[in-house]
Amino acid sequence: MRQRTLACSTAGAVSIYDVRVANMPLLAGFIILLSGYLSFAARREGASLVRASGLALLSAAVLQALVTGGTVWLSGIALPHTFEPALVTLGLACTASLSGALAAGLFPVREPIARWHAWGTAT
Repeated sequence: MRQRTLACSTAGAVSIYDVRVANMPLLAGFIILLSGYLSFAARREGASLVRASGLALLSAAVLQALVTGGTVWLSGIALPHTFEPALVTLGLACTASLSGALAAGLFPVREPIARWHAWGTAT
């Protein structure tokens, strides 16, 4: 008996794996921007350079662990395929947190200008 084979071309097809992995860079970009903002805000609030960048890096590591774990759990991607994007994201988040803390230290904090209020009190 002859066995039938079905020939198919995958030249133009997009696999479901590519779509699942495509979500990781978007979430990684969010984590990188958030770590830069957190270190900037912590430095503006008066934290030292080391404390501000360390706090932002710790929060970025926790968020990256949640995103990577969620990606593996919900989409079924093999865990080894997520190591490289996770490590790149962590490195970029470290750079963003340090640059955010340094950028906040460049300019002194200015007090907001008191605004005129209808009842005579400044807010």
